[in-house]
Amino acid sequence: MSPETDGNEHLPFGVTENTTFYHWKDNDYFLSIRDAETLKYMTDQSGCASQYFVFLNVSNEIFNLYFTDTNDYQFNADSYYLNEEAIVIKMISPMHETAHSTFFSILVTKLSDMKLDRKLQSLAASVTKANNRHKEPDQSYRPFRLPKGRSHKWPSLTVEVGFSESRTKLANDARWWLTESAGDVKDVITIYIRKVTKEITIENWNLVPGPNGPMFPRVTYRTVLSQKRDSDDVKISNEVPMTIPFENLFLRPAEGPIERDVKFEKDDLKHIADCVWYEQDYPA
Repeated sequence: MSPETDGNEHLPFGVTENTTFYHWKDNDYFLSIRDAETLKYMTDQSGCASQYFVFLNVSNEIFNLYFTDTNDYQFNADSYYLNEEAIVIKMISPMHETAHSTFFSILVTKLSDMKLDRKLQSLAASVTKANNRHKEPDQSYRPFRLPKGRSHKWPSLTVEVGFSESRTKLANDARWWLTESAGDVKDVITIYIRKVTKEITIENWNLVPGPNGPMFPRVTYRTVLSQKRDSDDVKISNEVPMTIPFENLFLRPAEGPIERDVKFEKDDLKHIADCVWYEQDYPA
């Protein structure tokens, strides 16, 4: 099970240098690596273990056979690069799953108040196929009814979560969703969870006008939630609500008195943090 790398392979895929690369042999070999990497990741106490590992020499046929519509809940196929025949595997943890599932429950509650909870389609971690990359988010959403001419290919909102990994890949993924979709993806929420300390950074990414005209991806909202001791109150660096514009989510203007922008208040964000930290404190 020894890895084979050339020292610079991490660069095209946005993963950190401590990410291990392997060459595809067969599915049994992959499963053995999955188990070994998951054990290393879940038992790491330093906070330095990568949340990812990469397999090279994965043909499109192998990808379709083993990584499409998989029911393996220990990982998701974060990205498959067709030209490079490389697949980036993202390992899943209870903290990771809790973050985006709690975000989803809060979102549904707010849409229910507007009687719109059944108008937004949860695509979960459905794979989006772009030119050279198949990308699987942690969560994605789009309205059931799309504007005329608007492709079904892209969600309007995606959520990406990182646990103990560098924030760089989350940022790269956010930029990719916004630019590769040519603006069809309107908001990307990233949730970065530090493993060693109780600190969570939540960001919203959007395309904004650049200084010379073209749109470019940028963080339009950021807050950091932290707690030094269990008895301490949760500190939040930005008490302004995180806003997802109604039109960005549903791809149409708000109508009537109850339709409005979705605002994640500081108590909503603190609830996400509390749920994640509970899983960190009391692992199964």
